[in-house]
Amino acid sequence: MNPISSPQISVIVPVYKASQFLEQCIESILNQSQDGIELILVNDMSPDSSDEEICLQYASKYASVNYIKHDENKKAGGARNTGILAAKGKYVGFVDSDDWIDSGMYAELFTVAERTNADFVQCFFYREDGERKRLQKLKSFRFQADKMHAVNALIWNKLFRRDLFIKNDIFFPEGISSEDIALMSKLSYVIEKAPLVRRAFYHYRVNREEATTSDFSKLMEDLPVVFQDICDFLKKHNRLDDDRLFYERRVLKSINHHLDRFLKSSDAFSESNDAKIQQQLSRCLAFLSVKNIPANISLRETFSMLKSYKRTIDRKVFFIELKYAFRSKRNTIKQ
Repeated sequence: MNPISSPQISVIVPVYKASQFLEQCIESILNQSQDGIELILVNDMSPDSSDEEICLQYASKYASVNYIKHDENKKAGGARNTGILAAKGKYVGFVDSDDWIDSGMYAELFTVAERTNADFVQCFFYREDGERKRLQKLKSFRFQADKMHAVNALIWNKLFRRDLFIKNDIFFPEGISSEDIALMSKLSYVIEKAPLVRRAFYHYRVNREEATTSDFSKLMEDLPVVFQDICDFLKKHNRLDDDRLFYERRVLKSINHHLDRFLKSSDAFSESNDAKIQQQLSRCLAFLSVKNIPANISLRETFSMLKSYKRTIDRKVFFIELKYAFRSKRNTIKQ
């Protein structure tokens, strides 16, 4: 069967060890009320043979399904990049293979995107944890001095204009975790319109199993790559010196988030693992200006000091934002 020649929307699904939930994910995309949707399934060298069987089944049955298989594992960021480059739609959306979406999601986001000429449109989502379902509300995109925190770092609750990636040469870093933080930190510098639909359409499946030590270790190992990717972008655009405070705020937010999860995990936390994560943490701290963290202190003590440092930075950013808002208001009045 021939693919859709001119789709309005291309939905990209990275596929890796996904067979348990993959069919529900695919069906939710195929059942969208919006016409002209192309579904791109990117098999990232999944060791689960059922993944390929499911993808091939849908690709042979539906002309709107495009199946691509990597010859090497590039992680979710690499799979999404492959999808962006292969996409034919004016807009691209991302759905994780263990999640699902309501039938009206892309019709609503597409309508708003077209009406407002948006760079992207986003919506609320549900956190799904077995029988528990919790609505997650989000703040809208806002113009502010701290561009890196002007919008949330989520990827899958949004519908992006495809040329936002192509024209600005901004893509996901490949082969690492937390690739969405790097991408959204960079995209926030080129966004002008990003309306928020205050309804939930996306269902994010929360991992019900305790995170393993290797998961935390991998996250901490990848964070320096994420920080370097953002740093290189800021240097390229001559923004690192002016935005150093905002950059450190992003670094601290990511480090503290993962440390908090690690320290709260009874399965992951132990004296030996503490030492392992501490070693990886030292590479992350190299991206900060803070110099007063003593050597050979525990992760809990380090976490406490980093939280205190972040509060200091947050206070500084608060006053910068006040000045920014005042200048913006004054310029608006003059016009």
